[in-house]
Amino acid sequence: MKLVCPGWTGVPDRLILMPGARAYFAETKDLGKKPRPRQAYVHGVIRRLGFRVYVPDSKQAVDDMVTAISGEGGPG
Repeated sequence: MKLVCPGWTGVPDRLILMPGARAYFAETKDLGKKPRPRQAYVHGVIRRLGFRVYVPDSKQAVDDMVTAISGEGGPG
């Protein structure tokens, strides 16, 4: 899902919802690019809440993210 939060900058681009009530965030970037300072701050807030935030910058990085997310399974 494309994530849009009016009035709140730095939120990751995508919200990924998986079976088992699992939620992940992804901030897609061009090859070699890093999150801007506000994005890095918001990513830290989300991570401290216990969620994973991925920052893929290539097709391979997206494939690796999908493999990681798919292999985690849901809560028992």
